[in-house]
Amino acid sequence: MEAQNVGSGVQTGAPVEAQSKAKELETVTARPVEAPSALEKVQDLAKAVEVLNEALSKDPVSLRFTVDETLNRPVITVVSEKTGEVIHQLPQEDVLRAVKNIDRMRGILFEDQI
Repeated sequence: MEAQNVGSGVQTGAPVEAQSKAKELETVTARPVEAPSALEKVQDLAKAVEVLNEALSKDPVSLRFTVDETLNRPVITVVSEKTGEVIHQLPQEDVLRAVKNIDRMRGILFEDQI
């Protein structure tokens, strides 16, 4: 059974290497993190747009922007121009259905409490 220092929570039998790694991590996490400048944000956005445009040029797709009438929330649909097939939708149809059901249940549960 190894000796343990209860006050500090550090085992005295722990290897020195592990203790030095812990101190190293403390110094890394203690450094303040600088927020990226506006220019860096714009450059990052430009790179992301470039990557997206390159990916979209390989398989022609179109984006459809709609507003769900029940929830009054935006819905973005990615559709293949070749087949007309919906490739992806944000939020997904299951999520929209769940939110509508929760909204409906909230109305049923709380309609008498005003």
